[in-house]
This record gives sequence, structure tokens and C-alpha cells, in this order.
Amino acid sequence: MRTKERIKTILLLVLLFGAVSLTYLNWTSYTGKNDTYDANEATLNTSVAKQNMATPFSVSYKTDEGRFGAAYHGGSVNALYDKLRPYIAEALSGNMHETSEVFWISALDKKGVLIDYEGNIPAFALASDLGSDAVMPDVYCRYLLITEDNIYLKDTQREVYHVITHKLGEKWLDGALFGLNATKCTLAYEAKNTRVSFETLMFDRNISSFTINSVNSQTTFGDSQLSALLKVFGMNYNTCGRHIEKDGSKVYIEDLSTLKISPDGYVTFESEDASELSLSIPSQGEKPTVQEIVEGAGSIVDMLCSFAGGDASLYLREVYEEGTIKYGRSFGGIPIDKSGSGYAAEVYLSGNKVVRLGFHMRGYTATATATYTLPQKFAIASVDEGNFGVLSLRYNDNSLGTCEALWYVKK
Repeated sequence: MRTKERIKTILLLVLLFGAVSLTYLNWTSYTGKNDTYDANEATLNTSVAKQNMATPFSVSYKTDEGRFGAAYHGGSVNALYDKLRPYIAEALSGNMHETSEVFWISALDKKGVLIDYEGNIPAFALASDLGSDAVMPDVYCRYLLITEDNIYLKDTQREVYHVITHKLGEKWLDGALFGLNATKCTLAYEAKNTRVSFETLMFDRNISSFTINSVNSQTTFGDSQLSALLKVFGMNYNTCGRHIEKDGSKVYIEDLSTLKISPDGYVTFESEDASELSLSIPSQGEKPTVQEIVEGAGSIVDMLCSFAGGDASLYLREVYEEGTIKYGRSFGGIPIDKSGSGYAAEVYLSGNKVVRLGFHMRGYTATATATYTLPQKFAIASVDEGNFGVLSLRYNDNSLGTCEALWYVKK
């Protein structure tokens, strides 16, 4: 009898030790592909965010033979951009000063390269992505134009222009463009088209696209994934309060922090916690720099993308001086707009504390279905002249399961 009792005691101890070990492992390790969150710290490793800061969506170049370029196809755009990267990186080290729209328009007439980054990005993000050592001031740009003598930056949000005089030397442009192969195109400015913005690339050929799948990723989350997701925000799945609202939203509350997962996959985090344990981004001072904001917020959003899954790419979209930053996602070189918001993620900061975050927890994958895309010239012709803006091809995710690329005008 004593032997049996001893065996029972040993078995109970083994089971108890196993349960404690599993609980410990659940809260101290997560093997997601982009996991950089340390459960013992309230700050984030920002190394993964740098790859998402500057994403070109179209590249065109003007020579004596005309303008050629690529858009809406990530492989073609990147092939052009990669050839031009070292020249742009070196040119950024010149002296910068503010200029005017007149000089920007004049530069569009010259031989050179025009790049569209889709949203207004900080100049430092551009330099970082290109591997440039240039120290950039607090300047933003959506468009970059490099000519034989200068680099021009256009901030479409603030309507501000800057110019950098570079020292790439004579004939550098001929060498940079040698061997490039792209499609014949023109700018709306060159075509004297007043329905869309000057920098809109116009192609004669039809642009192909595919239908993509849109999946509400959170519907398949089990306890382990919810636990790991909460841990990103410094919350404990085993001890936080929780309830389900009438619309089916799952709500998790811990101290002054709340995480809400809506049925459509929209995740919101809000916190009034000002303690050292609250979710924050690394910063040298009480108020983080723009670079610290971009890198810290990007690290958080990058991890959330790993939960969403799929093959979409994350890119920096807008940075606002009051500490708000927005990210987009794209598929195959075409931006994805979540219906009703137009962004994939937004982060609001107070100092270095994250006070609110919104993220569309959706995964995107390709289908084998090619879809008809309205020829661009017809799309331009249908634009009301009073609705002047940038015409671009975008996937509109209306949560119906599949997305098709359609033309939109964004002011």
C-alpha cells in the first residue's frame, strides 16, 4: 500500500511540475516569425521595422527618347529601383534647402527619375532604406525626383518642396539608366491632363491584376495565439478580465489597458497606463524623435502582421508630427485599402507610450484568377475635373472574401 501511495504522490508531483512548466513556457516564449517582444520588458526591438519604411510603388525615368517606367507590379518596380538605389543614396548627402512648386514643375521637364512612395515618409526613412549615411532634417516626401544636378522632394501633405544639390558628376544619369528596360508611359503633366495630379503615371497598355483572397485571421485563433497576441501589448491572457459584447467583439481588460477584437478582425488597443510597464517604444528622451516613432511603431505592427499571416507587404504610409503614424499593406505592388479606413494600421502615441492602436487582422493570399482591369485612359476620362487627385490602382477589401483591383482617385 505504501508503495502505491508513493507512486501516486510521485505522479501527482510530475503532473504538477509539467503544468507549471507549460504555463511558464506559454508566457515566456513565442516562436512567431517576427517575434521581437520580450515579456520581461515594456519596450520593443526595432530592428525588424527598418525594412518597411520606404517602399516605391512606381518608378519612371525620362530620356531623350521619352519616358519609361513601371507601376502596379512589385517585381518590375523593384528591378528599376534597385539599379538606382546607390545613386540616390550618394546624392542625398548634398546640401538641402526649401524650394517652390515652380522649380518642381520645371524639374519634371528635365531628364531624370521620378519615384512615388505612396505616402508621405520622413526623409530619414528614405536615407535609412537606401543605406545612406546622410543626416536628414525633419523633412517629408511622397515623390522623389532626381535629375542630372539635383534631388527634389515633394511633400504632398504639407505642399512643401525641398531640393538637394548633389555631386554625382557629369553623365551619371546615362550610366544609371544604361540597360534598363521599362514600359513607355507619360506623366499627366506632360500630357497636359488636368483631371489627375501632375505626377500620375499614364500607360497606354492595359494593366493586368489578379483577384486576391482576404481572410479574417482572428477567427481561427486558439488560446495559445490569443495569449501570444495579448503578450505583444504587455497583457496576460490568464489573468486579464474578459467579456463578449453584443456584436460579438471580444474584450480583454488588464489594469488600464483594453484590447478589443471585433468580429470583422479589427483589433484595437487602448491604454491610460503611464507606468514603466505600459506598452512603449524605445526613446532617448521623454519625447521620442520621428525616427524612434517610426521604428518603434513599425516593430509592433510588423509583429501583428505575423499574426495576420498571408503574403501582403507592410509599408510606411503617413507620419504626423503629433505622434500618429499610419501603415498600409500591399500585394504584388498594388496597395490594399480596407474599406472604410484606407489604412492597415494606425498607432497613436503620447510621449513614448502607445495610447491607442488599430490594426486590421486580415491575411491576403493570391488566387490563380486574372481579372479584367479597366484601361487607365478610360479611368482618367471618367474622373470629374473637380475631383483633382492621384489616380491609382488599389485593392478594396470590403470583407467579402476576395478583392479585385479598381481605380481610385485619392486627394
